[in-house]
Amino acid sequence: MSELFYPDESSTAYILTKIAGELAREFEILVLTGPTSYEGRSNYNVSRPPIDDKCILRTWTPELNKKRLLGRITRFLVLTIGLSLKVLGQLRSTDTVFAVTNPAPLLVVLAIIRKLRHFRLVFLVHDVFPENAVAAGIIRCDHFLYPLIRRVYNWAYGLADALITIGQDMSEVIARKVPVSEDKITLIENWADYPLVERIPREQSMISSMGLSNRIVVQYAGNIGRAQGLLEFVDLVLAAHNNIVSYVFRGSGALSTALHQATKGQQNFILKDAFPRDEQSQVLSACDIALVILGPYMYGLGVPSKTYNILAAGKPILFLGPKDSEIYRLVKSHDIGWAFDWSEADQMMQLINQWSLDDLCAIEENGNKARKLAERCYTEAGQLAKFSAFFHKMRASAF
Repeated sequence: MSELFYPDESSTAYILTKIAGELAREFEILVLTGPTSYEGRSNYNVSRPPIDDKCILRTWTPELNKKRLLGRITRFLVLTIGLSLKVLGQLRSTDTVFAVTNPAPLLVVLAIIRKLRHFRLVFLVHDVFPENAVAAGIIRCDHFLYPLIRRVYNWAYGLADALITIGQDMSEVIARKVPVSEDKITLIENWADYPLVERIPREQSMISSMGLSNRIVVQYAGNIGRAQGLLEFVDLVLAAHNNIVSYVFRGSGALSTALHQATKGQQNFILKDAFPRDEQSQVLSACDIALVILGPYMYGLGVPSKTYNILAAGKPILFLGPKDSEIYRLVKSHDIGWAFDWSEADQMMQLINQWSLDDLCAIEENGNKARKLAERCYTEAGQLAKFSAFFHKMRASAF
């Protein structure tokens, strides 16, 4: 069960499509999902559906603006009702329901159904609700309803037979959120697309066509959302005095308009729209350093999936986010860039102010290490095999 699936081009759709394709090789699969595209955007990210079209059941949702909170909540509620009715109509006692944590209301509904009907329930945790909504400023933790919402979701997570997380920090948060046995939580990180994103040399990349050959280019490519802290990052770098550094933001999201306003009239900022998945090689190569950022209160609440394709593109990472979070640890332990906690923002600014074109060789070497790490640890085949092994183990334990 997933809000998004083939042929939608979002990262969640892509990941769930790949997992379904892997599991369909050895298991009987039925996919319950939403419409074919989100806000009318779709991209056939695989040459054909990973499973027979007859095994993909879709539910209707209204076409609402996801950038508006009310529209997004309404869509989630309609989608939850539709998917819930479908699962009730299809469910057998021998089934395993494998659901990603979007839309969030669906987790509670599945937990209720789990109390009423016999089946196995597995949650793939891409983000942790409602804590992620607090970190993004959508819900206030001092609101009188928040303790109740949190208890309800803790109960829903705890009712699952197994939880798959995508980061070590997320495993820690889930273990504190839901007191369960250690073997109930399994870590399976995301991966770089296959075939791997092509590594394009700087002189052949779009850096030249953007007129930035004589600049160090720092690029953020992804969701312009509330959880990233992008506006706070802009406030920081606006105080920088290094005119050799240019910042490129590519994407769309709830804060796109605010980001345009914050960078208006600033010559060292370039804003571009979201890009289709088949242009990743060109886009991710159009920088010297890739920016990955999470808000200060997002520890264990989400892992930016774009990180692994950045590694494949051979770009070092400048990470700003919670200390010891998944990407912070990744960058530090493998020396593939620079990682700073929000409390270390001054140190990050000192680094940026020191950069010069003479540093490009050292920056490229960090990129070489990033590419090798993707090839060694975050391949599609390797990570998908972990999902297959997980469900084989679960099936064996049922007998």
